[in-house]
Amino acid sequence: MCFKSPAARYAPGLSLQYLDALPEQIGITIDGDNMTAITVDTEREKLSFIRYLPSSLAFELSEKSDVLLVDPKGGLDVISARYHGFRNIYRVDSDPTIIMAMNKMGFDVYRENTWKGLARSWLQKNALYFDLINISLLSGGPGGVFGFAEDYRYTIDAFVEYLRHLKSEGLLSVNLYILPPPRTEFRVVDTIYEALKTMGIRNIEEHIAAIRSWGVLSIIVKKGPLTEGEIRFIKNFCKERGFDLLYYRGIKEEETNIFVRMSDNTYFNAFRSLMEPDKREEFINSYIFDIRARDDNSPFFHYYLRMKNIKDIYRAMGRKWQFFIEEGYLLPLFLLILIVLSLLIALLPLLKRGGSPFRKGKTIPFFVYFSSLGMGYMFVEIGLIQKLIYPLEHPTLSFSTVVSAVVISSAAGSILSQRWQVLKKPYLLLLLSFLILLYGFVF
Repeated sequence: MCFKSPAARYAPGLSLQYLDALPEQIGITIDGDNMTAITVDTEREKLSFIRYLPSSLAFELSEKSDVLLVDPKGGLDVISARYHGFRNIYRVDSDPTIIMAMNKMGFDVYRENTWKGLARSWLQKNALYFDLINISLLSGGPGGVFGFAEDYRYTIDAFVEYLRHLKSEGLLSVNLYILPPPRTEFRVVDTIYEALKTMGIRNIEEHIAAIRSWGVLSIIVKKGPLTEGEIRFIKNFCKERGFDLLYYRGIKEEETNIFVRMSDNTYFNAFRSLMEPDKREEFINSYIFDIRARDDNSPFFHYYLRMKNIKDIYRAMGRKWQFFIEEGYLLPLFLLILIVLSLLIALLPLLKRGGSPFRKGKTIPFFVYFSSLGMGYMFVEIGLIQKLIYPLEHPTLSFSTVVSAVVISSAAGSILSQRWQVLKKPYLLLLLSFLILLYGFVF
């Protein structure tokens, strides 16, 4: 949905030193959430605010040749890349409706070098290397209401793919909102660390720097070690625009929490712990939320709940239950309700006939058999749906494909079993069951 309003102003983490007006913008939301904005007036003299965004650090520090923008949404990152003089700008957005809407409205941010889908999938198909890959988590949350939603954009495997497609001195930039108590921020740091470790890079602390404003955190990752000159540039960037340093190799605590002071120095202490090999595991295991990096086998990037810390989390979230709803804490309750309703629907017809529904000896075996059959179908379907989200790049496509395939396969199996009686022999059924289990464990 697009809307025009004086309140539609989008400049994430804008420095408090910038006092001029922002150019005209049109608000845009996805399902009424995750607001971003389209900058209408793109004349260069009206875009000076871009230099006062934390995300501009990577654009200024990088070489100005090739840049990949991951999920640029309303196009602010595209305008930033143009403002900083990048020659070749590539865009990949996981939401095709954004691209279609902006093209339909006549904006040019998606007119060229634009692809729909997951950036990591696009990178696997293209032998291109970039001076900068910019990932924005500012306008995108999980693919659903619950933290149980899979998100293959931010797994360890995805970050490995991003890093592999950097030039030798290329930069990866990740920008995200500061949302206390911190969760996403620390998981991103751990994911980056694990991705660099997977690539065989040593002295990981030499490759990472981070800064923050009052509301946005920007993390810079370099494929090679950050030089002394680059660290000086980062320090000057923060000093000139009133941003706070969070991390670079050798940082001292007195260099942090200067311009936008927080009551404690949580972010600096956490970054330092996550970068030190002998403190990492202790910090991750003792933290109130689950901030451990996710891989493709468990792509639930937005799920942070630790059941053993549920009381502490409740207090940390201001004694509000909204967090638990978003985390999917109500799903087990919904499952219990559905099980009870299913049992009632299954047993009511038998009760209507009179007497106990389990009086006849064959009722219980039949009930167990069909219940197991239904559970088996659900387990197979859910597993396949999850695994196919990444290659098909959308949950809806995955769901439609799996359900159609399972229904058609079941119908075909039923027809074949009636036509060829040999398939009903017990030893063949056992053999087929064994092969199915073996396939599931091996593949």
